[in-house]
Amino acid sequence: MKTLLKEVGSGLLIGIANIIPGVSGGTFLLILGMYQRVMSAISGLSIATVREMSGHVFGIVLSSRRKTHLTAFIDLIVKNDLFFLMKIGFGAVAAIVILSDVMMYLLTKQFPATYAFFFGLIVVSTLLSMRLVEKFNFTRVLILVLGIVATVGITVAVNPADKARTKSEHYREQYEQQQSSAVHTDVSAVDTKNRLFTGEYTPGEYVGGVLGGALGVSAMVLPGLSGSLVLILTGQYYKVLNAISSLRTLKLEHFLFLMLFGAGMVIGVLLFARLVTFVFKRYYNGTIAFLTGLMAGSLYTLWPFKSTVTMDQYVKGNEGISLIRDVMVRTNINVLPDGFGEVAVVLISCVIGAGIMLLLGKYTRE
Repeated sequence: MKTLLKEVGSGLLIGIANIIPGVSGGTFLLILGMYQRVMSAISGLSIATVREMSGHVFGIVLSSRRKTHLTAFIDLIVKNDLFFLMKIGFGAVAAIVILSDVMMYLLTKQFPATYAFFFGLIVVSTLLSMRLVEKFNFTRVLILVLGIVATVGITVAVNPADKARTKSEHYREQYEQQQSSAVHTDVSAVDTKNRLFTGEYTPGEYVGGVLGGALGVSAMVLPGLSGSLVLILTGQYYKVLNAISSLRTLKLEHFLFLMLFGAGMVIGVLLFARLVTFVFKRYYNGTIAFLTGLMAGSLYTLWPFKSTVTMDQYVKGNEGISLIRDVMVRTNINVLPDGFGEVAVVLISCVIGAGIMLLLGKYTRE
């Protein structure tokens, strides 16, 4: 029971990390001492293994030799350490589903304090990860710096305000097309609130969900690289959180988007796990140095104070497309705080985040 609670609890921490921009689920795996075991289990999930498991599942349901197929299925799960992966995965999914609404609220209403909390977590995580390098030399320091430059460069290149403006323009064009087709009043007057599909996602966004899932799962196989940060950079982060939060509406389009996102994650795991395991075995110190640099670079992304721009935004919801005026949108440009009061709240939040990570690091060493 103690092992079960520890592994599910570890999954909860990994799930929390995966919905925090700039925080890596892989980092938690390293700190919790589970990275090598998880990588080994994921590496065993080949297409042949999945095919064999599927065959046994069909055999259990359809064949008269159910007991034989059930025994073989359980043996296959034990052989590939899949019970362990299931417990970690259950905890991670539970954390993501339960806390998605909370994260949306915090990022919308308490942005500086929330990012400061994550900033403190990552500062300590970076220091803990640096200790995993056996010895720093010039080459490894250079590799670490390259990791920092890579993350900062990607962050600077992707401006959230530009993405918001582009999407608003897309919805504006749709809105104007609808207005110009007013002759079809009888059709457009149909209440879309209770439709299973309201057209919230474009075909391109469904494809983007698959790609985002494949890239975002790097948080599970690359310690130091945040899956949430990758999703933000690819424009998928808020789409995924919104889809999870909207599951209660029972709109099939949200389920479809999340299914495609999940399919992308499976593809990403199967593609990346063996590569990462190979690199870690042969270039351990250099790889840790680079991934630590990626993590340290995410501190630029997590700086709590961002410049903002005000714009009129077209948005799409269950009621259709509407215009919201004077929306404040944060950019990727870091600025200094305005007053002491804001600094005090941010510092307290940062210290709390750092303290939690210090306690976690101490716990895992015991």
